Amino acid sequence: MILYAFYNALLILAALHKYETSLGFVDDSMFLAIGNSLTEAHVIVKNMMEHPGGGFDWSISHNSLFELSKLALMNFPHSQHDVIPAGLSISRHNINGSVTAKSVKTVSTYKYLGVVFDSKLHWTAHFQKVIASSTWWSFQVSHLSKVSGGMPPSCIHQLYNTVAVPAFTYGADVWYTGIHSSSTGKKCLGSIAVTKKLVSVQRRASKLITGSLSTATGDVLDAHANLLPIDLLFNKVLFQAAICIASLPPTHPLHSPACKAAAQSVK
Repeated sequence: MILYAFYNALLILAALHKYETSLGFVDDSMFLAIGNSLTEAHVIVKNMMEHPGGGFDWSISHNSLFELSKLALMNFPHSQHDVIPAGLSISRHNINGSVTAKSVKTVSTYKYLGVVFDSKLHWTAHFQKVIASSTWWSFQVSHLSKVSGGMPPSCIHQLYNTVAVPAFTYGADVWYTGIHSSSTGKKCLGSIAVTKKLVSVQRRASKLITGSLSTATGDVLDAHANLLPIDLLFNKVLFQAAICIASLPPTHPLHSPACKAAAQSVK
């Protein structure tokens, strides 16, 4: 894995200006451009791909040609009144001197490093993925907990905590907002909808661990199964992520944004 850090280094350095950012993890790369309009941002992204030393030059020099059909473009408008351009036309100069033109279509949702993004960062599409993933894992666990010949409750508990929980809490510090009370204390705020869905999923796992009746309440089952309630489970994940970010050295790129976020209330 460490070799990819060297292999992708020049691709990451393709971002030359403060309104450009290039990210990469193994073979997943992303260019991010900030502009006064989406049209201006498209021009910046096009230049990041086509300028000398840019994305296309890196792909040719490193013998890793981009599959143009897999390229995707996502717009993040500042408001609903922003004009959305149709797409992005880019040109790649090949080794044999030919030019390959490609029109990259705009997508409304896209999965990057396991997290489904949408243009408004509402995370609704990712919530659906999380619920489907947690449901699938709970059924897989239930297949191994048959009364005759199945795994003992202690092993089911360990399997759920070490396999199922990391699967549906992956990237929670990006898409999940902890449940908390409003300033007036009259209502709860945060990712309430997805939390309620996951409560029923965990109830199935708690029932398998305890072997209780179907009429038992979920909070009682969680206590007897020694499982954290879903809201506290995600708060623990967020707390661990915050500790990791807070302990980063000043040379880390996230140190400055973390200090800024800690000094004021972030929307």
